[in-house]
Amino acid sequence: MVAKAQLNYTFSEGIPVFQGGRELALPFAGGFAAPQFSSVDLNNDNLDDLFVFDRASGKISTFIYQDGEYIYAPQYEDAFPKGMESWVLLRDFNCDGKPDIFTSSLFGMSLFENTSTAGELSWELLHQTIFTEGSNGQINLQVSSYDLPAVGDVDGDGDLDILNFNFAIGGGIEFHKNMSMENTGMCGLDMVRITKRYGDFEECTCEEYIFGEEECTATGGRLEHSGGKSILSFDATGSGLSDILIGQEFCVYPGFLENEGTLATPVMTNVDFDFPSGSEPLRMEYPAFYELDIDHDGIKDLIAGPNTYLPDGTLDYTSLVTLYRGMGNGNYSRISDSFLKDEMIDVGYKASPAFADIDFDGDEDMLIGTGKTGEGASVWLYENTGNALSPAFELNDKDFLGFQVEGLESIRIQFLEGDATNAKDLIVYKVESNELISVLYTHTGNPLNPYDISNSQTIPLPTTSVWDTPCLFPLGNSYGLLIGKQDGNLEYYRLTGSLAGGAWELISDSYLGFVEDFNKRNLRVTVADFNANGTQDMLSIDDSGEVVVYENFTSENTPVEVKGYDLERDVLFNLGFGSQANPYPAFLFGTQEPAIGIGLLQGGLLVLKNTNETPGKGGLVLHVNAYPVPLENNKLVIQSNKDCTVRLIDSMGKQVSTSFDLNAGNPETIELLYVPGIYFAEFITNSERQTIRLPIVD
Repeated sequence: MVAKAQLNYTFSEGIPVFQGGRELALPFAGGFAAPQFSSVDLNNDNLDDLFVFDRASGKISTFIYQDGEYIYAPQYEDAFPKGMESWVLLRDFNCDGKPDIFTSSLFGMSLFENTSTAGELSWELLHQTIFTEGSNGQINLQVSSYDLPAVGDVDGDGDLDILNFNFAIGGGIEFHKNMSMENTGMCGLDMVRITKRYGDFEECTCEEYIFGEEECTATGGRLEHSGGKSILSFDATGSGLSDILIGQEFCVYPGFLENEGTLATPVMTNVDFDFPSGSEPLRMEYPAFYELDIDHDGIKDLIAGPNTYLPDGTLDYTSLVTLYRGMGNGNYSRISDSFLKDEMIDVGYKASPAFADIDFDGDEDMLIGTGKTGEGASVWLYENTGNALSPAFELNDKDFLGFQVEGLESIRIQFLEGDATNAKDLIVYKVESNELISVLYTHTGNPLNPYDISNSQTIPLPTTSVWDTPCLFPLGNSYGLLIGKQDGNLEYYRLTGSLAGGAWELISDSYLGFVEDFNKRNLRVTVADFNANGTQDMLSIDDSGEVVVYENFTSENTPVEVKGYDLERDVLFNLGFGSQANPYPAFLFGTQEPAIGIGLLQGGLLVLKNTNETPGKGGLVLHVNAYPVPLENNKLVIQSNKDCTVRLIDSMGKQVSTSFDLNAGNPETIELLYVPGIYFAEFITNSERQTIRLPIVD
């Protein structure tokens, strides 16, 4: 369906976020789960910047190097080819000074040529499949999608060669020599497989390598290509020769093999599992290594990160990106185990944000559901310590409501309008024992303890799989339910009766034309008035990267395309969030149009701010609270999220005290010395009024 209009958003990276007693430098940069790093000059300033492809989510992230720091710059991500999977390495194959793209393809690997001009980034597909000269003629250079090959000048003749493990058998490394310099005197791509046993060694198992005429001790006959394998070819010792660093799936011991031969005839005779020897050795599940000059001091550094294709929940992905600073002469210093990640909000895996003013202080707080990372899934709570116009967040709790002990696989969350005080009730969608369970936590009315397990109930939803993503929304005096399906279709239900035990009527299993589509899998939707015109809209995200808002979606079918906007260059660009991104509306900037919080599969968050913003109440409904009810010792604490006037009346409507002003976010204790009966507290602003019932008993 073609969008008829457009909504434009900028990335809000300047929201202060405090964690562990310090302010994060890159809070909304999206996190990393299985990052692959390459260098490229993004902004044409003759300084290498950073390109990151996350194997887990398929998301591209770009960072510019400025004043000695890396700054998240998402406006460059749209320039890169779409649909890349498994692995991506930027290498200059034709020696024109511009890095090209080598990436996984169905039949091995593809090559995109860098066609950037006048500072505008662009790439064009040059080879859908890269071929090599085998023993019986031209064959495709096959690389397992679980592997990461080495692409670099292995033999020192100036053009790019390729090292990869045998696709079918594993064990030995194939050397594909680039003959372009020999044949034409110019850099190009002319591959010939020279050997299937580069360096005269083979990898047998996690900690077993054999050299020369040795044989693997593994039994069972022929070795298979078991699990993923990564290769880095680099001069680790300063000898001018190409050494090898290998990572393996299901193995925490990277193997370093020093070249004791020559460039033309490499020979490896032993393996070191404690590389680098001058620093703390690395222990990481399936590591991959990248050699880049991160600090621009002229000496190459090393980055190690997990190369798992799909995190299985056993690792703590909140760290796991190790940076070794190159000190020269083959020496390295381990300076970080969470390179860039420690400056981001990163819950590890499957971030699912939701925003609401749960403590009645006038601004929306941020909760993030997580995936299982080492321990069970949990909910992180960030309290908004700013205000409704200028947010600032501080991490308050990494296990809000204590879900972690349940050993859950994942948690998604959303808020619903609650009782008469307009408190937001919390919906928790949790995956447990291969089952999706929905639980409603009713707001207690106490901002110091807004939700409690004793105030919760399970909500029966239509049959769902653990991959489904439900979204409840108000519909008249009841609720509607949208379920984004893994296959890309959208189910729409209406509720008859209560949430606790009503009946769901299926209206459509392909609502708004969302049908099963392999290219648009993992559909996620959320509901809000995104254009501030008084009707409910639906925003959709799927694996294709397309983001669309459907205006007044229960009555009409008007799609509106969502674009990113680069303020500095005054250009629009397509948005991309990788697989399984979770959107949620957020009223953070005092405007009627909500911002959009995006939780990423790789564990981090992005925040998009509407450029068509209309100043107003910021979407915040007047929230008021009074406790305890009934009173204790004639004392009542009242609180509002907006400046308002408060007056107390009896059951006949007669005012029983002088009206007084209440400042937003500031709880105030008042004394009520009245005869027993029913009283009411009215909270009044210029445009809104809320009333709370106050029974006074003996």
